This record gives sequence, structure tokens and C-alpha cells, in this order.
Amino acid sequence: MSKTNVHSLMGEITPDTIAETIMVMDADFRNARVSWEQEMQEIKDYKYATSTNTTTAGDNGFNNSTTIPKMSHIATNLKANYEAHLFGDPNWIQFEAFDSDAASEEARSTLEAYARTKARRKDYESILGTCVDTWIDSGATFARQKYVSETYTASDGQQKPLYQGTVIEKISPNDISFDVTASSWKAARKIVRTMYTLGDIAQEVKTNPDSVFTKEHLDNLRAARQAVRNSGITAVPNSGIKWKDMSLTKAGFGTMLNYLKSDTVEVLEFFGSLYIPATGKLMDNHKIVVVDRRLTIYNEPLTSPTGSQYLYYSGWEDRPDNLMGMSPLARLVGMQYKLDKLENMRADVFDRIVHPPIVEIGDVEFHGVRGAPGGRYVVADSGDVKQLKLDATILNADFQISQTMQIMEEIAGSPRNNSGFRTPGEKTKFEVQFLENGGNRIFRNKTNKFEREFIEPILNDMIELGRLNLGEVDLVSTEGTEFNTTKFLNISRSDLDVSGKLRARGSRLFAEKANALQNILGILTSGAKDMIAPHVSTVKLAQALESLAEIKEFGIITPYIAIQEQQQAQGLANQSSQKTGEADAVNALPPVESDDDVEEQ
Repeated sequence: MSKTNVHSLMGEITPDTIAETIMVMDADFRNARVSWEQEMQEIKDYKYATSTNTTTAGDNGFNNSTTIPKMSHIATNLKANYEAHLFGDPNWIQFEAFDSDAASEEARSTLEAYARTKARRKDYESILGTCVDTWIDSGATFARQKYVSETYTASDGQQKPLYQGTVIEKISPNDISFDVTASSWKAARKIVRTMYTLGDIAQEVKTNPDSVFTKEHLDNLRAARQAVRNSGITAVPNSGIKWKDMSLTKAGFGTMLNYLKSDTVEVLEFFGSLYIPATGKLMDNHKIVVVDRRLTIYNEPLTSPTGSQYLYYSGWEDRPDNLMGMSPLARLVGMQYKLDKLENMRADVFDRIVHPPIVEIGDVEFHGVRGAPGGRYVVADSGDVKQLKLDATILNADFQISQTMQIMEEIAGSPRNNSGFRTPGEKTKFEVQFLENGGNRIFRNKTNKFEREFIEPILNDMIELGRLNLGEVDLVSTEGTEFNTTKFLNISRSDLDVSGKLRARGSRLFAEKANALQNILGILTSGAKDMIAPHVSTVKLAQALESLAEIKEFGIITPYIAIQEQQQAQGLANQSSQKTGEADAVNALPPVESDDDVEEQ
């Protein structure tokens, strides 16, 4: 290939001004969180370790390499309890009205039915559960949401609607970068990285008319890759391009030339305000899409009524002057190191006690297999064989190991009773409830934080996206208040345009139900029961216990059903007694005499 053609090729794949600015910004954002990435890698090493050979605890030189998977256990326990509190109640999505019109029963039930239907149809609980996983492991979890209209081809060849509504997608922390020094998540500039193949883009151009990709973009991407392959160049000429800054080694692609020879397409989506120093142009609250780190294919202002970018973030623990959250496991790495060190030190000493070191003095001859039973020594007059005495104090390390594991549970904020331990001493029911509330305060605080920062913005953007994109009508389902019936509602855009806010109340409902059930049972087993009996509705009390104990599905509680069943039982008993009496009367009659018996008499 001639020199002119090489320079022509370099000119074609040189990034435009906006693309280069976003590319450099992405590198700066990632460099600012290098220490966080190293912290996450160490947590990952310890959490998924099967021995100390893959962790820093393996550098102590012990013969044993056992790891106690306490960090993994804490993470699993936290996730199980977080999900139980967040989604344990089927009505965890609730509506809070801001005016009298929105406060009506119809408006509330309509909004709640819409949100709950979409969450069920697109399995929001499972996806949010994976976000909880990342929230625990890395201390930071991310997601995005969009509106889709899915159709299917019926037997008559017509396209019919399958689903219209929002879908949520988890974003890996490795696939998003942002300004960690910003004042808030909303104010931070963000760059989301997504990987496509040319086939993926071709499919999207064909099937999605709202895609940011066009056929011209696809042709450009194909032509650039074909030109690089046909050029035969293996190194970039000195053409003034900052190819070093464009290296994709950290992203797993090697050099830019190696990347362009593949069918992989990297897409960077920028959200926020961007200032171009070279031109002096400010793009306020824009979405900009860059492909191949060289070509800007989309650049438009965000038009959300609330200013939402439909990107969501929550950190487990906030750092001062830094948006990047801290994991509950981050402070446990050193204690996990201590656990493994104590365990392997104790195991090594125990092995040496079972097979102690032998001191041989003078002329000593050993017969047998060393370390195996049945060995014997033949010692000359001046010789001797002794066992080296060891200090067995290290075998008491079990106490330190147990204490360290309990401290790790408390530091991570695990719910106390759910973790299998309680404070000692005999207590009344109300004292137990009071102490449990105090001991679980950290756990409840973190659960409420996740709901407030992460789930509630997702739910309210679900309504906003529905209001902006909904067709003529949408069908949602809701459960009736009696007999567990299912009703279907037709939803229009006007039904979603109400003054109010959706709340995620799963954790609050969980705690409130537990407290209420405990309090009711406490009252019923106390002396106050007889005093308040004339003022208590037994029907409402039964319904309250049914709801709090979550036994509605069994259909046990029905007003005065026991009286009806007693009447039925009494009726059956009366019928049985009547039949028994009739049978006894028949048996008491003399036997019927035959004609032959009469003639004989």
C-alpha cells in the first residue's frame, strides 16, 4: 500500500473532535478510580477463593492452604435477607398521592396495578436481585431503563402487540465510568460502554426503527474494517494521531489496529453536559453516542420532563467527596486474611503434634517409612532419639476464629437473629423485639437506602416513560380485594398523568408486619386481653392476623365460618343419631313369623 493511501486511511479512522473529547474523558474517569478497582479485585479474590493459594493469605508459607469462606457466607446471607425484605410482600410497590385527585382509590389502584404488572411481566425482582449482588460485592450498582414495544406474528401473518412498557437492564461497574467528584449522581457526567458485533448492529437497523444506528453508520463501520484489513499495515505511521491514548488494551482489544480488524464494535454513550475547548461549544444535558472511539453518530439534548437520564446508581456506603460507594466486604478483607492465617497456623501445628519433628543424636538407624506407623530406630550406645516439644497454645485459636467471624457479621450489618445469634439472657417478647430492632438498625438503614436511591427512581421513570410512549390503551391486571379475584384494567396516558410518586415499601412493610404481629400476639397473651375484649372486632382481628402472618393463600379466615361449620357438624351428628335410633328400633322388633311357623303352632 502506498504512503498516500496509508495517510488517507489514517485520516478516515481519525476520531472527530467530540469523539476524541469523550474518549479522553472516559480514560480520565477510569484512572480516577484505579484504587477502587484494585479494592474490588481483592474482594473478588477472597470471596471466590477455594484455597489461600489465590489470595495474599497464601504468602505466609504454611503447609496447609485452607480458606474459611466467611466473606462469601456474609455476602450470600446479606443478599438473601435484603431480597426477603425488599420483595417479600407482593404489594411492595405503593403509590403516594400529592393532591386530592390523586388520592382517590381509583387513581391509586390504577398506578399501582400498572407498575406491578410491568414489574411482573419483565421480572424486575430478579434483575434488581442481581443489582443487589453487585451492590454488596462492589459497593456500587448501576442500571438503565427504556421503553419497548414488542410484537409477534400471528397465524394470519399480522403483527400483534406482545408487550409495551419498560424494561430494566443491569450495567456492570466495569462498563460505566463517571465523574466521581461530582456533587451528585444526577450532576455527574457519565459514559456507558456497550459491545456489539456488526451482525448485532445490522439486526438492530433492520428491526428497530428508533435505533441510533442507520444503514449509513453500518456501511461506515464495515468499510473502515475492510480498509484496515486490506491495507496490510501492522504499525501506525507517525501521523500526529494520539494512538497511545486510543489504546484499548485495558478494554481487552489490544491496539486500535487489532480492534479495527475484528467485527467487534465498541459504543460509548455519553450523558451530561459537554464542553469542547477547541470550538468553545457547550452541549448542555445531551446524549452523545460514539462508535469505534472515532465517529459520533448521535448528538441530541435529553428531553425528559423531569430531566431523568434513565440511569440509576446506588452505593452501599458513601465516601466523603467521592461518589464511588464502598462495599460492606471491603473492611472484611483484613479479617478474612486473619481467619485464614489462624486456621492454617493451627492446622500446621496440629500436624506437627501428630507427626512431631525428631532429633537424632549420634549413630541412629531408622527402619520403616517415615511418617507411617510401625517405624523403629536402632540406636548405638552414644546415640539418642528425641521428639521436639511444641507449644500447643496455638490450638486455642478456635476462640479467636469464632470471635473474628462474629465481629465480621456485625461490621457487615447482617441482621442479628437471621444470622443465627442473639444476645444472652432471658427476655420477654417485647424486650426481644426492642433489642432486635436496635441490633438490625444498620441492616434496615441500608435496605431503605437502596429503595430510596435505586428502586424508587426506576419505578417513577417507569410511569414517565409509559406516559410519554404509551399507545392508545394498555391492559394491566390487579387483584380484587375479595375472593382473590383478578381484574383487568384498560390504561391510557391520562391515567398515568397524576400528581404523586411511587414508593418502594417492601422493607418497611416487612418490619411493620413483624412488629405488628409481635405486638398483637403479646397483647393476646397478656392480661389486657380480657379488659379490651368488649372493644375488639374478632373479624377484623382475624383478618389482621391473616395479613400479618401471610396465610391468606390458604383461605383459613372467613367471617364466622366456624359457626357455619359447627352447624354443619351438628346437623351431620343429628342425622347420624337419627339413623342410629331408627336402626335400633328396627332391631328391637320381634322377628317376623313365616306361614309354616303359624301352621305348626
